Amino acid sequence: MNYLMPKAKMIAAAVFISALPNMYLAQEAPETSKKIEFTISTGSKTLSTPLRSASMQYYPSMGMQEPKAQAGSKTETKPAQYFYITMETEKLSPDFLKLLNQSRANFAATIKIAGPSGNKPERLIQCQEASLDTMSEQYTGDYDSSMISFTCRRLSVDGIQMN
Repeated sequence: MNYLMPKAKMIAAAVFISALPNMYLAQEAPETSKKIEFTISTGSKTLSTPLRSASMQYYPSMGMQEPKAQAGSKTETKPAQYFYITMETEKLSPDFLKLLNQSRANFAATIKIAGPSGNKPERLIQCQEASLDTMSEQYTGDYDSSMISFTCRRLSVDGIQMN
């Protein structure tokens, strides 16, 4: 039984040494996560921030009415369309918070989602006539998170106008 102990130690050492190159390669593996960036524009000021996640919902009618073309003396109405965007980021900079607060209504926003290389966008979402809906932040011992939601009246996805 004693003759097995030195062989077991040698086998364990061989396994450890053979795993070293794989550990090095694993650390050098290319990044595979997507890059998501949120940009807000108001008049002359534009700021961007990286996002952890973003989601988009479409509500063809939220019960509000907007005027349609007049027919004779009577004004017709049609349901208002709204697009709802929710995003999560690590932490918003004071400049970004200030711009978001100053322009709570009627700003333009862009969300660019790119692959690991970051070169060509996989998805480009552009919002016009946007309004801040909600903002919340969460703080924990090792994780901070900011959530932003806004609505927009006009939205295009990869250049296709949604309606």
